[in-house]
Amino acid sequence: MKAIGVAPVCLSCHGGTEKISDSVQARIDKLYPHDKATGFKEGDLRGAVSIKQPHDK
Repeated sequence: MKAIGVAPVCLSCHGGTEKISDSVQARIDKLYPHDKATGFKEGDLRGAVSIKQPHDK
């Protein structure tokens, strides 16, 4: 498993209100009306990736 941390580029859509432009916020509101994936800061844990692969017997 590998952690997905918030990088500076992520903040334009997932940062606090001071980081998200009005035009981006309007688009997020239109496409994702129930979105709660904002308010993150650089370095926050955003998720994780896990890969499963069957072993040959």
